[in-house]
Amino acid sequence: MKLAYFSPLNPQPSGVSDYSEELLPYLATHADIDLFVDGFQPNNQELSGFRCFDYRKDPAKLDRLNEYDATIYHLGNDHRYHSGIFEVMSRHPGIAVFHEYIFQDFFLGQANELKNWNLYLDELEACHGPHERAKAVESIQRGDSPPQAAAPLDYPLNCRLARSAEGIIAHSEWNLARLRQVAPDVPATRISLPVKVLNPTLRRAWRKVILCSVLFQLPLSA
Repeated sequence: MKLAYFSPLNPQPSGVSDYSEELLPYLATHADIDLFVDGFQPNNQELSGFRCFDYRKDPAKLDRLNEYDATIYHLGNDHRYHSGIFEVMSRHPGIAVFHEYIFQDFFLGQANELKNWNLYLDELEACHGPHERAKAVESIQRGDSPPQAAAPLDYPLNCRLARSAEGIIAHSEWNLARLRQVAPDVPATRISLPVKVLNPTLRRAWRKVILCSVLFQLPLSA
C-alpha cells in the first residue's frame, strides 16, 4: 500500500508533530509512505528514510496524489501548522484524522492573522446557516468577538471538513460519536492514541510521585 501523509512535523512544535513522528516508523512497516509538508523540512533524523515533498515550495507535487492508494490528513486547530493541510484536503479529499472536534480556534486564528473575517464567516454559514453569520457580522462590526466563539461546542465548525472526507479517524469514542452525527455518510472509526509503557522502575517511581501528590496535595508539574 502506498500512502501520502500530511501532518505537522518537528520543527513545528505541535502535539500532532510528536504523534506522527512516533507513529510513522511503525506505519512504515506496513506501507510505503511519502511525507507532504507545508514550507519546511522535518528535522527528526528518524524520518530521513522517508521521501518528503514540500507542496508549498512546489505545488506541482500535489499532482501526484492520484498515484497513492490513500491520502492521510492530520487535522488540528492550530492554523499555523494546519492551514496548508486544510487547503489541500478541500481539493483532494482523503482520510481525515481528527485530533480535535472543535475548530473554532483554527478559523478565528486564520481570520485574525490574514485580516479576513470571511474565512471564519464562510465556515460558520456553511455549518450553521446564514442567520448565525448575520449574528457574527453584527458583533464584529461593533468591534466584539463573534458570539459563537463563546460556545465552541455548539459551533465546532467541523461539518465541511468531516463531510468532505473519504473516511474519518478519531481518537476517542466521544469524538467519534459526534463526528458520525455531523457526517453520517462518511465511514468513521476510532484508533486510540499510542501509549508508551514505562519500564518497571520508572513505573514504580511515578506511582510514588502520584501517591505523594495525593497525600500532601502537591501539584504535579510537567
